[in-house]
Amino acid sequence: MGKTIFAEDGLQEYISLLYGEHPWLIGLIVGQCTNQKDFAVCLVPSPKEESEDEATEKPSTLEDVSEYWIAEHARQVTRMLPGGLGVMGVFAMAPPNAMNDAQPKLRQVLFAVNKLLRKRQLLLNVRDEEVEEARDWTILQMCTTTRKLTCRVFDISDPRSTARPADWKFQSFLSRWPYLHCRLHVDITVPVQHQAVDCGQYSKQISEGLMPFVETIESSLAVVNGQLRDPQVGIETTQSKRKSGKKTASAVGSDGIKYSIELLAQNVRPCTNKVKNSSCTACIQVHGVMESRSYVHNKATVADAIQAVKEDVIRSLQARLELLSDELRQSSSEEEVKEVETDPPATIATPKRVFAKLPTTHISVCDYAFRDEVAQDSLDRINELLNLQITEEELELDAEKVPDDGDMEASEKSSFSPSGAESEEGQEVKRRPVQYLGAAIGAAGALLAAGVSYFLIKQE
Repeated sequence: MGKTIFAEDGLQEYISLLYGEHPWLIGLIVGQCTNQKDFAVCLVPSPKEESEDEATEKPSTLEDVSEYWIAEHARQVTRMLPGGLGVMGVFAMAPPNAMNDAQPKLRQVLFAVNKLLRKRQLLLNVRDEEVEEARDWTILQMCTTTRKLTCRVFDISDPRSTARPADWKFQSFLSRWPYLHCRLHVDITVPVQHQAVDCGQYSKQISEGLMPFVETIESSLAVVNGQLRDPQVGIETTQSKRKSGKKTASAVGSDGIKYSIELLAQNVRPCTNKVKNSSCTACIQVHGVMESRSYVHNKATVADAIQAVKEDVIRSLQARLELLSDELRQSSSEEEVKEVETDPPATIATPKRVFAKLPTTHISVCDYAFRDEVAQDSLDRINELLNLQITEEELELDAEKVPDDGDMEASEKSSFSPSGAESEEGQEVKRRPVQYLGAAIGAAGALLAAGVSYFLIKQE
């Protein structure tokens, strides 16, 4: 029995509008994979590859597409997705002859996208050893002549795998998907052991230093609507549903059912690691609150829902720090780094999360906006990378916020800057004054302590 991919009913009209607009097209399938069936939520055409040569577009150019270009687009799109959603394949539209010629290229693109997302740890369920990873990825082919849809799946874990036929069926399901909301308080300290040539090169060390936090999130307990639920029961098996035998009218609708998820850190085993002393050139501190939004299919278990939330939290934090590193890399030089080491402390705001809904659905996608950016910047990125037509009024700008100038100054004044410290033997060790390169992660909340996040690097 072949695999079935259920596509949201609205995609049928969307696909019909693509015919005639482009001689050929390639893009990403975004959705949710399970072991039994997959759900395609939206199709995201990839932007045309930038090139200095202005060649005339022909249907045969589909086989000349760069797999690295599509993979990079997939990486950026994944960063904008909520928990539970990810890239699950590619689609292509072309005339019959061009489609036949492009078969090797489509397979190459599919595996290149998966390889890059796996390398960046952006695939769903890749960190959870107890969750069997969905290995089948989809290629959807649209013939511009007959308008026939052909769907095939590949075992993405096997480079030698061959195509298997699959059923592509349109169905309305998104309105029934639960919405998982989480607000997470973050308090992390990351030591950086090596001096980087420029600020942006701290990215790798920061990612490695975040692993203890990632492991804490992965092993954390989750409370659903204030209750500790059996992980194997359905997420929609609520107490009210069991009592009444049906869902209440107020709980359903176009916005789905909302669940509040709380993640609680737990110490499941004693620490056996030995204390290791090492010199550090910097120390990064991350404090504050993060907004997390995730979605799962209505038959998902509590464990599935919790996994989606955890992945969104980890992916969101990594995205912010990657964007900060990219921003510093582009705006800094060796002279500027030397200046950072000698100037008074400074605070730099990292991007906040800006949300927008996919048209006609309650599914939120996001962008990350820096403190000096305006709403139009987020709007342009969302519309370009996701091929949407969102207006500025549809952006949700206040889900998170970055601190104002007064908050930034308070951050610097409250930063820990000792002139001396005690060693393990209790003797005082002389140190140079510690300098800070601070940054604030976007966060929401009425109180400064709960609503502002700080990303502090102390140079020694």
